[in-house]
Order: sequence, then structure tokens, then C-alpha cells
Amino acid sequence: MLSPAAGAAAESGAGPMIPEQVTDRQGLTWTLTRAWPSADGSVTFEAASPQSPHVRGGRLTDADGVTLAPVGSDARLPELAGYAATGTVVVHRPGRRAVVRTNDGSRFIKVVRPGRAESVLDAAGRADEFARAFRVPAVLADTGGSVHFAALRGRTVHDLGADRSLAPPAWAGLWAEWATAWTAVIGAAPAAASVNASAARNNPSRFHSAEAEVDVVQTWTGHAQRLLGPGAAATQLTETAERVSALLTDTAADPLVSTHRDLHDKQLLWHPRDGLSLLDLDTATRGEAALDLGNMAAHVLLRQRQGLWSAATAGTAEAAVRHTAARLGVNPERLHAYEMAARFRITCVYAYRPRWAALAGRLQSELRHQLCR
Repeated sequence: MLSPAAGAAAESGAGPMIPEQVTDRQGLTWTLTRAWPSADGSVTFEAASPQSPHVRGGRLTDADGVTLAPVGSDARLPELAGYAATGTVVVHRPGRRAVVRTNDGSRFIKVVRPGRAESVLDAAGRADEFARAFRVPAVLADTGGSVHFAALRGRTVHDLGADRSLAPPAWAGLWAEWATAWTAVIGAAPAAASVNASAARNNPSRFHSAEAEVDVVQTWTGHAQRLLGPGAAATQLTETAERVSALLTDTAADPLVSTHRDLHDKQLLWHPRDGLSLLDLDTATRGEAALDLGNMAAHVLLRQRQGLWSAATAGTAEAAVRHTAARLGVNPERLHAYEMAARFRITCVYAYRPRWAALAGRLQSELRHQLCR
């Protein structure tokens, strides 16, 4: 199982144990909500506390244990401290990026490393096609290390799915609206022939091929193996990764279309008057339509298994995804391949989140039995 809480982790050579909670010097308890492996063997994390409106970043190493940084403190994100002083830090991936909501709620500021704002702006420009059917955040300002986006109204589809007071017809209507909008965007844009692996690797911001997705699978295999250490579980993980990779490369790719590349329920807002909005378009690129649809289908299953969405709620969403794939003419084998890749990646990502590590292990085991029997 993919769980950092495995009993003999330290003795087996596994990576650092990731605690579920840490206490700061003021005695406040912070819960680790997300964590990411770093190239140097450390783990960076984001933590939240009911006693603070902000999230905080931190780092975990074998040598030093847990270090919780002050709110808005990040040497690699020098603009963060200033924005944090006059806003609320709502996202913080140490050393990589953060998001600050201004006190008046009118904008969200994405803070990146110096010089990286241009790539965010480039991606936003490539995402213009999505604005045909979705509201998208308008760029208000930019600096070398930040991009300011206008706030959009609405609740995330993730939260709406967990809201038991939302009537089933309203939920079904939301997904029908999404299916119509997604089909309009992807179906209207001209498709291109598949790109070869070399071109995709040389232009990662422009293309995401099946081979690029294999690279993602292999990268996360390595990350997850750091938690497992050597042994049968790591071997089984590798076998599953190889099977997923084969699914991606053994059938011909569908034509390339506009893709979000990280489409899931938290990237969609819905408002009764404004309709649907699409967030975080800095990952936008060209890829197979199955890339986004498979990722959405995998996250729908995840929400049900997390106990956040009921079976009926998840079923409505899944049906909309598969109906949309059929309307767009997506090869079912390609949808299956990308969905399995997303499910595999999710198990590795969530293995680094203490609250969900045990579930990640169960989902990985189920996926292995499904693909490797």
C-alpha cells in the first residue's frame, strides 16, 4: 500500500514520514493538506489551521524534521511576503508558487518565481478558446514574479458535489451545462494531427503527447517509491506503471485539440447567474481530448471514494464525462488509457497527503488488480 505511515518505513529505506499535523511555536495546530516531493529528497507541504485564514508552507527532511515557515515567507517567491501582508494566502507550494486573495476579494494574485510570470501569461493567451463557453479569469496586472487575476463568482463543483442540499436536478443541470460548453470549445476548434514524442518533449508548453503522459507516470512512480522503500510493494507499483504506460502508447493517438491539462472538479466554478467558470488555465496546451476527460473521470471516482460525493452524485458526473467523450468522437481506448494514467497518478499524489494516504494505497491496489490480472 502507498502509505507513508507504514510501520517499518525508516528501517526499510523508505522516505520521510509525513505527519498529519504539526504545532507551531504559538501552540497552534496545523494540518498538512498537501505535500510534494522535492528533487533533493525533502518534502515540501502546505498546512492549514482553523485559527488562521492563511495557509502556510513548510519542509520536511530526514535530518531536520518538520520546519513550518511563517505565513507568506518563501525565499524563492520574494513577492509573496508583500502580498501576504495585505491579503490572505490561500495556496502555497513552497519554492514554486502561491496564491493570495486580496482583502477586498476582487482579485487573486498568483505568485511565482522571478521571471516566471511570462509563462503564466503565455498560457493564459493560449487558453482564449475556452473563453468561448466559460468565464475565465481576466488578467489585471503582472510583474516579473506575479500575475493578478480578476476574481470570479461561484462555488467549486467539488464543493457543490458535497452539498447534500443541492437538488439532483440542479446537479444534473450543472453537468449538462458543462458538457455542452466543453463540447462547444473542443468540437469547434480545429484539430491537428498527433505530434511526435520529440516535438512534444521539446515544446512541453505547446504539446502534451501520450509519451509526455508516460513521463508523468514514470516521474510519479519514482516519487511514490520514495515512500515505499525497496520491496514487493515498490515492484508492484512499477509493474502497474508499466501497464499504464503501455495503454498510452499501444493504440494510435487521437488528433490534438485544446486541453486544460489539469481538468477536475476544483477547477470549475458555478454561479446561478454567471454559469460555469474555468480556473488555472496556465497549464493549457494541445493534447488529446481524452487527456482532460480521463482526468475528470478519475477525479469523479476519487471524490466518491473519499466519501465526499454520493454514488448518485458521482454517477451523474461520470455519465456527463462519458457522454461528452462520445459526442467528441474520442476513441474509447484512448479515454480508458488516460483515465487509468490519471488514476495511477492520483494514487501517487495522494500518498503524500496524510489524510488520504491509506485510501491512496487501496486505490493503487485496486488499479493493479484491474490492470495486471
